[in-house]
Amino acid sequence: CPTGWRLKYLKKVDNTEGEYRECEGDIHVGYENGCFTEAIWEQPRISGSIMQSVIFPEVTNFCDSDADDPSYLHNSEAPTKQNKFCDGRSSWDVMREHPDFNDGSFIGLVDFDDEGKALSDLQEILKRSNSDVGGSKIMLITDGEDGKKELTNSMKYEIIENKVIIDSIVISNSASTELENLAKETAPIYCCVVSGRRHRISKSVYIDSTLGRATVFDFTYFTTSRVAIDVRLTSPTGETFDQSSDEYHNDVSFRKVVIEINGIAEPGSWEYIIQNLATNEAHDVPISVSSYPSEEGVDPIIVDSYLSSSETDVKNNKPLVVYAEVRQGFYPVINANVIGIIDTPSGEAMELQLLDNGAGADVTKDDGIYSRYFTQFTGTGFYGFKLQVENQGSATVLKPGAWRFSGIKSYFDPEVLLAGNVSVYGNDTLALPGGPLPELVGEPAPNFTRGVSGGASSVPELPVGWTPDADAIPPSKITDLTVFNTSFDEGLVHVKFTAPGDDLDFGSAHQYIIRWSNSSVGLRKQQDFYQQLDQVDIILGNLSSPLPFGSPESIAFRISFPKDKETVSYLIGVYAIDEQKTGIHVKSRTSAFRQYIPPPLEDMISPTTEETTTLEKKMKTGRKR
Repeated sequence: CPTGWRLKYLKKVDNTEGEYRECEGDIHVGYENGCFTEAIWEQPRISGSIMQSVIFPEVTNFCDSDADDPSYLHNSEAPTKQNKFCDGRSSWDVMREHPDFNDGSFIGLVDFDDEGKALSDLQEILKRSNSDVGGSKIMLITDGEDGKKELTNSMKYEIIENKVIIDSIVISNSASTELENLAKETAPIYCCVVSGRRHRISKSVYIDSTLGRATVFDFTYFTTSRVAIDVRLTSPTGETFDQSSDEYHNDVSFRKVVIEINGIAEPGSWEYIIQNLATNEAHDVPISVSSYPSEEGVDPIIVDSYLSSSETDVKNNKPLVVYAEVRQGFYPVINANVIGIIDTPSGEAMELQLLDNGAGADVTKDDGIYSRYFTQFTGTGFYGFKLQVENQGSATVLKPGAWRFSGIKSYFDPEVLLAGNVSVYGNDTLALPGGPLPELVGEPAPNFTRGVSGGASSVPELPVGWTPDADAIPPSKITDLTVFNTSFDEGLVHVKFTAPGDDLDFGSAHQYIIRWSNSSVGLRKQQDFYQQLDQVDIILGNLSSPLPFGSPESIAFRISFPKDKETVSYLIGVYAIDEQKTGIHVKSRTSAFRQYIPPPLEDMISPTTEETTTLEKKMKTGRKR
């Protein structure tokens, strides 16, 4: 949000339904815990930001870092996800880094069979910097056939000479050599699925209770033999489908075996055995199972998967992120078990568990989107990803009322809140700001298993001297740092956060560094305007023993509060570093939190836990020193 916003700083009064008061503190010393901001409706001095408040008629721009125009000057101090994940940079600062905005890009659309026809001329995305076509991309979507091979070969040299990249999507089990070479020689965005070769394969697939209608098992083979496989399918209750069954169809023209299940397929594990009848020929058998909802109005469990990039710049330590969205209809499914299976260029298969914990690569906890960085590269080449998702008994579907991410936050006029008015629409009362998030309450998800392709990403180049066990990737950023407790009298600050890994979100970091400052610039740019803690300042936790990624960390420490002031405000930065750090500016990741510290209280507000008891003992020990 821009610095020019006219805001009210409010706090919900404890133990009330909708009573609010203005916050103690100010923009210089910070505000008390539990405060939030609401914008005043009339905003004559702003024109941004689209990312934060599209409902205001004055908002027409993204925020920027241009100090000459405060109407859309980005506020790097605001506790927003934009600042958290983009290191305090504005929307335009981030977008300008993308090549489409940096150099100017065009897009066009051509349809062809024997001859090409332009469906849309080149349209400029932002601006044209020059007429050089080098680095331009052609997305070729084809059935794999090439009717004019001589023309393809002659055009190939012109395309290579002009440094044009062709990315190919082949909707076929094979492609002509000319088209395959055209893609590979201009850019290696071309891959195939390779599976093991056996005479007999036995596997299973789970059909859950939300599915079952019009269920079809499809087994395709690619051989010169007209009949190359024999399939035996067994239902959860033991019913067998084979060549003697009416549901079994062997389509020799399209080289596939199709088994169509009548009525509603039984929920449970369906086992299949594939026998290779072409004993002198090894071949792959792609398998697909399609099934519609078992009844009208019942949404199936759906899994969508994608990668952050089709090409990973390992040479410059750019990460690859694997995502899987699990939902029933539009409702997120949480607590599922999501495993990525990675085929590597070395032939070694790896597994990677994706998490929905709001740490590391995952942006928001419990939103049904599971994420993880992949850092275990074995060399250059293609990395293919498949996702296996299942309910191991704890998966939950979040429905309206339990789903915290069902829409944009409602706007409340701050004067209306201060007057104690609660907005009601029909029979629904809007969730008021400033209170705790509702507990996640959903309904148990049905037993299910899903398998989807996650795509592939290529690694074209590696750093000089790279080895698979090189520690070249820093820990992930700490994004959920919170000040859990403070005590003015004791000079105590207690922070909590989720442990980052050693290589992004893999493993354990080597050490934590904690700094505090009056200046956000000092922390963010790591200048000299800060104080750094030593282990002797720590009264709970250990800076030299970070826990594995995803573990909850809790650290309490003392800092010096000025005794001549009633309120003070500090920013706390927690950095994670690995064993190979060559300097804080290279390997560290930080999250800062501005904390309003009220006047001395008689008792420090703490939950009654074993951790609190340990903390109090250490505080008493510290006072004796």
